Amino acid sequence: MSHESGSAVSERGAVPEQGVARDSGGTYQVVKDVDGPLHVDDVRERWTDFMDALRPRDLKLEAFMRDAEPVRVEDNVVILSFVHKFHRTKVEEDEKRHTVEDIFSDIFSRKVRVRCETHRPGEARVAQDKAQRSKQEWAAEEHDVSADPLVRMAVDELGAEVVGGRA
Repeated sequence: MSHESGSAVSERGAVPEQGVARDSGGTYQVVKDVDGPLHVDDVRERWTDFMDALRPRDLKLEAFMRDAEPVRVEDNVVILSFVHKFHRTKVEEDEKRHTVEDIFSDIFSRKVRVRCETHRPGEARVAQDKAQRSKQEWAAEEHDVSADPLVRMAVDELGAEVVGGRA
């Protein structure tokens, strides 16, 4: 680690000195209470700083991370919830995950790991129940499928034909 004009500059992947965190320009600023446990509220509070630091390092990764939400922290492991499995899978790739972990480690002045999940606890169950209820309601009623926007697009743009017209 080198010191230039009073600011510490970290080597890539190195965790900075206790009490400092790197801003998006690569210099470090003092962080309060680095000795206490890391909480999800801390991560949420610094989320904008995280995204700002990520953008210049990997623009695609920053786009994938827009789908993420920190949901909890367990022993310095930040659990990120993704709506889309594709985004989660990309972030879990070693190089991208290490980039995310390095930035979190810099921001919080401690070694931070990440773990990804597709849904927040309970959310998958709620979404599944809602989808099942919608299917049951759909089946209980007779629907004119020609009013469906996707069917309209297929008819208008692809020349498809609705046969029967009812679901």
